[in-house]
Amino acid sequence: MSFYQWTTELSVGVKASDDDHKRLIDLINQLCEGLNRGQGKEIVGKILDELESYTRYHFAREEEFF
Repeated sequence: MSFYQWTTELSVGVKASDDDHKRLIDLINQLCEGLNRGQGKEIVGKILDELESYTRYHFAREEEFF
């Protein structure tokens, strides 16, 4: 799986939202790394849980920014 990098083209111009997006990209990369390494269901499941939780947090918070 490929890894993603934050670039300035991804910026929405709101630091807090951009920071959230960077965190989401980091979690996606952790998931890709876990899958590439064949890590167990427990580790991949933990990352997926964290990704889901942070995504919900981000979207609830993002509504306040715009």
